[in-house]
Amino acid sequence: MVDTEAVGYDPSLELKTSAQLSPTQMRFIELFTGRKAEAGFDGLGYLIKDFRRLLTAQRSSYHDELLHPELGKNQELFERLLQLMCSVMVINRQSIGICIQKLKHRLVDDRVLQMSKDPEVEMKQQHLLFSVLGWLTRLYTPAPTPEPGHLSIITNGAKYPARTTADITKVHRPIDELFRAFGESLPQRNTDRKDDIHLKFHVSCMNVATLTSLAKVQLIWVDTISAHLDFDPTIPALYLFRTPSFCHSQSSQDATLPL
Repeated sequence: MVDTEAVGYDPSLELKTSAQLSPTQMRFIELFTGRKAEAGFDGLGYLIKDFRRLLTAQRSSYHDELLHPELGKNQELFERLLQLMCSVMVINRQSIGICIQKLKHRLVDDRVLQMSKDPEVEMKQQHLLFSVLGWLTRLYTPAPTPEPGHLSIITNGAKYPARTTADITKVHRPIDELFRAFGESLPQRNTDRKDDIHLKFHVSCMNVATLTSLAKVQLIWVDTISAHLDFDPTIPALYLFRTPSFCHSQSSQDATLPL
């Protein structure tokens, strides 16, 4: 599924064939989707476009000096960040339950991240890896300017994830435990059904026009799966995951986040 114009899709920017992908981009798609290059990547070029959009919006979250100078030397920053994300995916598959701090050490040893004993640089690298995990999983949107001593995310008003900050010491805990530090990430099924509801909508009648014109519901596009279909009755607003094609890309059992 390709994103619609309503969420910024431009057909002219769609990559039609794998021949238009750089070697780094092809490796990234292979690791991210779990699909082999031999099978072809035609139609998956939107992934590169979407990650470029996401990283451009989060530009303040990373800096050239955090990466090893030999990583993607003479390549644009976007290509270098794709190589960083490739390394993160490989290490995560090799070391289940790894924490951000150990992940950082591995990446320094592999000459992906710059070695530094400066506490401020090390903290920025921790924040960078936290951002990378958010970009890859879409479970949260990292805050471009985190609070001092914390890992921070933004929710754009959605209820999930439940908390927006976690103590920086969580970088020493397994990644899944770090994710849980932000509280509940997915809404629970509502079992409190009422029998006195007189007004009903047929599912076949529910569409964007019905929601916006009759119910006066505002649609808010978000980059996190956890906020998808979150509803705020006080606005009222319905939160929708911006990139449904992300779920299609994760349909393989060998993908980063099998869905």
